[in-house]
Amino acid sequence: LAAPLMTSDTVAIFHKGREFRAELEDCRGLWRFDLVIHDSRIESGSVLLEIRNPVAEGTTTRGIGSRTDEAS
Repeated sequence: LAAPLMTSDTVAIFHKGREFRAELEDCRGLWRFDLVIHDSRIESGSVLLEIRNPVAEGTTTRGIGSRTDEAS
């Protein structure tokens, strides 16, 4: 839903619960994006996903594999 609103300069932050990795797997093959995972202080196991450069699969060489895990 957010992808049409994003430009090359947009940084999207999404709060996700414990099942965030399953959600990331669900989008694999559909979308590629740069991802940084931040620990959330709201609930144990929840995270903030920092997403940049989303594109439909097959239009760029950027991938979900170019990610960094960071603790807040």
